Amino acid sequence: MLAQSETWSDYKHHNTWKSLVGVTPNGQVTFLSDLWGRRGLEKYITRESSLLDLLEPGGHVLVDRGLDILGIVPAGVTVNMPPFLAGHDQLTTAETEETMSIASVRIYVERAIGRITYHTLDGTLPNALSPYAT
Repeated sequence: MLAQSETWSDYKHHNTWKSLVGVTPNGQVTFLSDLWGRRGLEKYITRESSLLDLLEPGGHVLVDRGLDILGIVPAGVTVNMPPFLAGHDQLTTAETEETMSIASVRIYVERAIGRITYHTLDGTLPNALSPYAT
């Protein structure tokens, strides 16, 4: 069983689980990984889930800022990540436009995750059930 501290989120102020979610451009959920409880595992979860096996050349993957999966996606798959400030005071015009473009699609991902959370994980998962998660 995971220690409760391994699932604690300072941001949400309660214990959380992570899952990798695949969503089509129209917001349909097409992939849901096992639940993971440890922090900082996004790249590990991506690598260990079977999602990478489902990606095809010409496909696109939208990731959160900071999730560098360029080295593990199959050849021909484009990774779309919002740009970083990277030591600049502000984003360039092109970076701002790219961020807005990604954000306009990201809303569909957030809505799909919200539907999963609301309908599938309605309520709080007790830590006593952690042995049933990955």
